[in-house]
Amino acid sequence: MFSGYIPQLSISNDFSNYTASASSNARSAYKAFTTQTDHWSPTETTGDFWIQIQCPELTNVRQFRVRATNAAITSWKLEGSIDNTIFTIIFDGSSTTLDASTRTYNCESNAANYSIYRLFCSRNENTDPGIRYMQLYVRSN
Repeated sequence: MFSGYIPQLSISNDFSNYTASASSNARSAYKAFTTQTDHWSPTETTGDFWIQIQCPELTNVRQFRVRATNAAITSWKLEGSIDNTIFTIIFDGSSTTLDASTRTYNCESNAANYSIYRLFCSRNENTDPGIRYMQLYVRSN
């Protein structure tokens, strides 16, 4: 059984010690970590961009759920880090398209604990990419 790890954020640096950030913000990064109808989008319209969440402690993510905007993201990966410098690929999404449908991905083989999780996107199909929703899941007792 899995449970959602990130609480709903109302600002980028929430009282709960979770910090949402991004390569750039045309819309605030925290908006991807809410259930609101808004979304995060980068100022970049093509090429490399990312959104990340810094957690208050090391944790082991086993699943994640993500929904993009209507601009499909065709090359992406979920990465983890403990120092915000060296990132390890947890899930390679280069053969899976992120679109306006919410999809759940398993990363059961992830044995490491990280405090920073980043969704790194390197290719999209439109000039207005973004993430509408993102949640990390941990194994619950």
